[in-house]
Amino acid sequence: MTDMMTEWQTTHRQQEEGALALLDVLREGIQYRLPTLSWTVTYGGVLLAEARKEDTARADFQAWAEHLRMQPEDRSQDGRTVLRGVTEDGVPGRGRRVRIILIAKFYEPAQPVPVAG
Repeated sequence: MTDMMTEWQTTHRQQEEGALALLDVLREGIQYRLPTLSWTVTYGGVLLAEARKEDTARADFQAWAEHLRMQPEDRSQDGRTVLRGVTEDGVPGRGRRVRIILIAKFYEPAQPVPVAG
């Protein structure tokens, strides 16, 4: 019973730390006029940030990846663009060591095929 209670308490503490880190990122989003993302505090306190606006997903992702000092990965496949960035350091300068996962999934507009004239 004690082990289960300890795990339960640990998970809640991790989620609490994630929620506090979320307040940090929301405040920085306002301060630095960053695009709005969809944020989730997951099990274990990880922050999941999703750039969901189809027409600005790439730019929104890039703005936050740069702000959070992430090295983005391009995991695109089957015509769908998938961008992902991960940091274990939380928001730079805030002192909360929270994992943040930033993702964007979208379809690029089709490029016109040049016609030989």
